[in-house]
Amino acid sequence: MKPVTLKHVFILTAAAVFFSLIPVHTEALEWPVVKPEIKSQFGQETAYSVERGLILEGEPTVRTAGDGILLTIISESSNMTGFPSTLGNAVLMSHDDGLVSIYGNLKDTNRISGRVQIEKNTVLSTTGKTAWGNRENICIFQIMDQKQEVFLNPLLLLPPVEDNRSPVIKNVFLESASGQVFETGNPRRLRSGTYKIYALITDTYTRNPVELAPFRISVIINGIESISVPFETLRETGGMLVPKVTPPYLDGTVPLYNKDGFIYAGDVSLTRGRTEITVSARDFSGNERASVVMVQVD
Repeated sequence: MKPVTLKHVFILTAAAVFFSLIPVHTEALEWPVVKPEIKSQFGQETAYSVERGLILEGEPTVRTAGDGILLTIISESSNMTGFPSTLGNAVLMSHDDGLVSIYGNLKDTNRISGRVQIEKNTVLSTTGKTAWGNRENICIFQIMDQKQEVFLNPLLLLPPVEDNRSPVIKNVFLESASGQVFETGNPRRLRSGTYKIYALITDTYTRNPVELAPFRISVIINGIESISVPFETLRETGGMLVPKVTPPYLDGTVPLYNKDGFIYAGDVSLTRGRTEITVSARDFSGNERASVVMVQVD
């Protein structure tokens, strides 16, 4: 089954234009479940693409993260042709500034049916039915920005999570234009030219041992930042979900993750001389770790 896409939400939003005239006040969002633990993070590799939001484990009651207007309900019993989803039973709410919050893996949608304007912390349902295999205590939570046509990292709007652990950079390698791979753990001489950089990076929270994606990856060449990959937004490009990066090298022709789970960090041009290559990973709390390698470029 295919996931909900931005196109689907834009179609549903057009049908709800009348409700957009009702005033809604934007404010910081609250966690949709009590005592949440992140099991899969925004930008993390999934079986079909990359994670569009957060997969949260916590108490089974799911509440609205903010004041909003009921946009639509996705129910397995509704047989919504043309709207396939791995969300299971789900509720979509619209907020100020073109934001849409999505709550998936709901046991049912009976509590919210027939409502229009909904206040923050309103009980939507309990968890329990999705492609996760009827797994309880799992909540799918996503945020879309309709104006920018992107998925937004929910952590940008939610209360902070306690975290003092830095990401772990497990491996980094360079790939030449001819496809030859050079492990940075084994410094060697390289020919001048353009190289793709791939990094295997994971992150954990203080009270959560699950390996997650980092928040930002940077590549620094001789002290100058060459590439920045922030997991702040995801946009559909060429049928793929990719973050907004600097420079904008992700055009939908190369996936963000390779087959071994390495993140494609971008291309660097190496010229003759001794070169310092630094790959830096940072989490949402600001904890950072860097891996530095010196290479001789001929």
